[in-house]
Amino acid sequence: MDSPLNNDKQTASTLPVERAITDVLSRNETALVDAWFRVLFEPSRLAQYQIAGVQQEGNDSLKKPYLTPLVRLLARYFATGDRRMRSVYRDELLRYSLHRAAPQVRVRYFQEILPGLEDAVLAYLPSQREHAAAWLRGVHAPLLTPPPGKPLTLLTFGDCLMTEMRVFLPEKCAESGVPLDIRAFYFSSRMGTGISTDNVIDAIQKNDADIAAFSFLSYEGLPMYPALLRDAERLGETEINEQVVQLIAQIRQFVNTVREHTEIPFLIHNVSGLPLTRYRKRLPFASPISPARKRLIARLNTAIEELVANTANCLLIDEYAVAQQQGLRRSSRSVVPHSIASDAFFHTQNFGEFLVDQYIEKLLAYNLLRKTKVLLLDFDHTLWRGVMAEGEVEHHLDRQKLLKRLQQSGIVLVAVSKNDPGSIRWEEMHLQPDDFALLHINWDLKAASIEKTAQLLDLGLDSFVFIDDNPVERDLVSQQLPKVRALDALDSFTWRALEMMLAFPSTRQTEESLARTAMYREQAQRRESIAKPMDYAAMMASLSLKVRFGQAKAADLDRVSELVQRTNQFNTTTIRYSRTQLQQFLQSSTHHVYAADLEDRFGHLGLVVVAIVRREGDRAIFDSFIMSCRAMGFELERLVLRLVMDAESDANCFVGRFVPTDRNTPAAELFATNGFSQSSSDEWLLDSSTPRPELPPWFKVTTR
Repeated sequence: MDSPLNNDKQTASTLPVERAITDVLSRNETALVDAWFRVLFEPSRLAQYQIAGVQQEGNDSLKKPYLTPLVRLLARYFATGDRRMRSVYRDELLRYSLHRAAPQVRVRYFQEILPGLEDAVLAYLPSQREHAAAWLRGVHAPLLTPPPGKPLTLLTFGDCLMTEMRVFLPEKCAESGVPLDIRAFYFSSRMGTGISTDNVIDAIQKNDADIAAFSFLSYEGLPMYPALLRDAERLGETEINEQVVQLIAQIRQFVNTVREHTEIPFLIHNVSGLPLTRYRKRLPFASPISPARKRLIARLNTAIEELVANTANCLLIDEYAVAQQQGLRRSSRSVVPHSIASDAFFHTQNFGEFLVDQYIEKLLAYNLLRKTKVLLLDFDHTLWRGVMAEGEVEHHLDRQKLLKRLQQSGIVLVAVSKNDPGSIRWEEMHLQPDDFALLHINWDLKAASIEKTAQLLDLGLDSFVFIDDNPVERDLVSQQLPKVRALDALDSFTWRALEMMLAFPSTRQTEESLARTAMYREQAQRRESIAKPMDYAAMMASLSLKVRFGQAKAADLDRVSELVQRTNQFNTTTIRYSRTQLQQFLQSSTHHVYAADLEDRFGHLGLVVVAIVRREGDRAIFDSFIMSCRAMGFELERLVLRLVMDAESDANCFVGRFVPTDRNTPAAELFATNGFSQSSSDEWLLDSSTPRPELPPWFKVTTR
C-alpha cells in the first residue's frame, strides 16, 4: 500500500486534478475503503442518528459490496466525467444513512461525514489539495444543500426501479427548477419484502407527502406478477385473463384503500415488459418478449390505464411507452460497468434514467399549478389563432374545452384581454361569458386588471396563473406581480400541464366546484357594492346576510372535506383530515363537526365555515376552525364561534387552538378578539366566568 507521501510523488502536481484524484482512488483503494469505513460506521454516530441495518453486517460484508464499489464509482466519474457515475455514487451514500429523513437532517448528517471522506482522499494530494478539495466538494454539494424553499416530497413505493428513480430524478428536477425531496420505500417478491396499505398510509402521513408513486409490476414487485410472467407461455387464454383480473383487483383494492386516507396525487406505473429473460436479453435475433408475454402485458396495461382513469387524483407513468421507444434490450443494460457493479448491492439500469422524463413533466406541472385557484386568460392567439377584431379566427376548441372542464372542477376563469368587448364573437366559442367570474376586456394594463381581480375575489396572487402568448405581457406581469405565475400560451407544455391539473386535489367535480364561478362573480359584485363609504353595521345590514347553522351531515362530507383540504388562510390549525377521518367524526361522540352556510342579497355562497370540536369531559376544544376566504369580512367567524359555544352549552371551559403557518394570519386573532386568554403558545381559554362573544346583529340565523 502506498503512503500518502509516496503516492503524491507518483501523481505529480502537473497532472490535471481529475486525473490526480482518479490515480489516488485507484492506487489506494484498500486504504481508502478502510478509512471510509471508520468514518461512515463510527459507532457513536450510528447510535446518534439511529441508522439501522449496520449492526447485522460484518466489516467484510460492508466493505466488499458497499465501500469498494463506492470508491470505484468516484474514480470512474473522475476518469470519464460520466455524470451517471456521480449520480449512482451519491445515491449509494444514502444506503446506510438517513435516506427517509427530512432534508435538513440529511444535510446535517452529511456535513459530519463528508469532510472525513474527502480528507482521506486529500491526504494523498498535499500539493493539489486546494483544487482537489473543490472538485470533491462539487461532487458532494447536493448532499450538503437542502432543496430551496419547501420542496415537493415524493414518496416512491416499489422495487429497485424506484431506487433508480432516486438516482436520476433529483438532479434532473433541480435542472428543471423543481426542488425535490424523494424518499423510497422498497418492496420486492424476489427479496421477500412486502408492503401493506397501513405502511403506505403511515408513510404518507408521517412524511407530509405531496405525491406518491407506485410501481406494483416493475421487475418483480408483487409476488403474483413474476409467476404470471414465468407461466405466460403455458397458460391458456382463459387462465391468463382470470389471473390478470385477480392481480388488478389486488392492486385496485390497495389503491382504493390508500386513497380513502389522502387526496395527494398518485403516479401509477404500468408494465414495461422488463426484466427480460437471460436468453432473450442476449440474443439479438430473437424478439425481446415472447408473443404470450406481449399479450399478457397488453391486458395488464389496459386494466392499469382503466384503474388510473377511474381513480381520483391519479396519473399514469407509462413504462411501456418508454421501453418501446428506447428499446427493451437497451433499457435493460447496466449503467455501471461490470468491473464495479459485479459484487455491489446496486444493479442500476438504463431504464430508470429513461423513465425520468415521465416524472419530470408531472412534477413540474404540479409544482407550477398545485396552488392554482384562478386562471387569467388572454384571448387572441391564446384561445384562438388570429385577432378576432380583424376578421376570421381559427378556434383552439381543444383548449377551450379543457378550460371548461377545469372551470367545472372548481378553477375560476378570468378574462384578461386587450380588446374591444364588442369584437368578441361569443357565438363562435365553446367558452361563454358565464364561464368567467370576471371579464376584463379593455385596454388597461393587464397587471392592473389582475390586481383588481385579486381585490374583487379576495384571493392571494400566489393562487393566480396568467396565460398569454405575448412574452412582453408575461414579462410585465411577472415584474409587477411576481407572485403570479405567467405561462406561455404557445408552449404545448402549458396545456399538457393544465390537463394534468385535473388530477390534482385542487380540482374536484362537486356541486360546490360547479357553482364556484357564479359564487366568485357574486363576490366581486359584493365587494364593489360595499366599497362605497358607509357605516359598517349599516353596510352589513344592507347585504341581507342569512346563515344556516348546525351539525354537519353526511351530505355535507364532500364540501367539508374540500374546505379542510384546501383552505389555508382562515384555518386555525391547518390539520388536513382525510375524508375517512371526517366521516368518522360525524358519527363520533367525542367529536362534533359544525357547519354554516351563508347567503346574501346577491346569492348563495354555500357551506363556508367548518368548526371541529373535540370534547374532553367538560372541556370543548376547537380542534379546527375553517372559513372560506369568500366569507371573510362579515364577522361570520364571531357569529359561528358563539353559535358553537351555545350548542356546546354543557361545557365549562372552551379551548381555542391556533397553530401559526406562513399563510393563516387572517385566523390569528379569532380567539384573542372574542374573549379568550392565551394559556400556551398554541392554546387560548375561555371559562364559564368570561362572557361569550356577542352575536353580530346583521345576521339572520336559521337551523340547518
